[in-house]
Amino acid sequence: MEEILTVLRSPEALSSAVSAATADAVSILLLFPVDSIKLKMQADSSLSATEIIKEVLETGDLKIMYKGIEGKLIQGPQQKMQYFYAYSIMTQLYKSKTGSSIIPTSTALLLGYLSALQSLSVSLPLEVCTTRVVCSADKTGKRASFFATFKDIVMNEGFFTFYRTMYASALICVNPAVTYAAFERLKVIVMKRTQGKKALTTFEAFIVGAIAKAFATILTFPAIRTRVIQNTWSKQVEKARKNGIDIPKSPGGFVETVSYIVRQEGYKGLYSGLTPALIKGVSNAAIMLALKERIYEVVNRMLLRKKQM
Repeated sequence: MEEILTVLRSPEALSSAVSAATADAVSILLLFPVDSIKLKMQADSSLSATEIIKEVLETGDLKIMYKGIEGKLIQGPQQKMQYFYAYSIMTQLYKSKTGSSIIPTSTALLLGYLSALQSLSVSLPLEVCTTRVVCSADKTGKRASFFATFKDIVMNEGFFTFYRTMYASALICVNPAVTYAAFERLKVIVMKRTQGKKALTTFEAFIVGAIAKAFATILTFPAIRTRVIQNTWSKQVEKARKNGIDIPKSPGGFVETVSYIVRQEGYKGLYSGLTPALIKGVSNAAIMLALKERIYEVVNRMLLRKKQM
């Protein structure tokens, strides 16, 4: 028990959590317009990035591209903080129990998956609200606020609506597990080339993070697209009615939603919106991981200095 308490208070775990949350917040501020375009294309496969940008320019209000960012600025850093704090704790306990300084790739993937999974209870409601806010604007750009959307879902659809995408989200937890496991493995390979090196340069971290995220995004994208469709089902109902098609007012489960996408758009529909997702996801991960490496060093030194006082 004492060992667990020591790990919970360890500078390594706290530094990892704080640096990841801070870096992700910066990345979101820089890339949210791309994230907004990505979500809209995933919700409606008939839209292109050019059409979305043209529509925004026609309104003359570029702030539309930042609608929903308040939710993302809560959800993103919260998810990264929980993930890296849990992952750091579990890896430290693993090394302590096994006496090994090296974690096998399969174990790293499992610990990464569990770290991502445990954050869903908080991140899913935030994810649902952000997705709906971004995808709900009409031609004038009017849409409900993040907090109004949260209240509307609770009052009219019930609290458990937030967890409708649990199966898809559980599959998507493979994404950060693969991303960060691949990042750590590639990091070791790069650092071995320079003896005595303790950390990646910002450029090296950027490139390694981009490669790791690209692989993870392509692997899990069908589940990502399915979750977006489930979260914006009302748009699917509206679109179907315009085409004279009758579909249920509420989305089915994960398998039913995948079947719906394949019936309407073919198997290629499972990858609709992949390009902006890669641009956003790869850029976000690369910037976040590059900044995290630098912030981690600063925060860790501060915590170690405080501990020694």
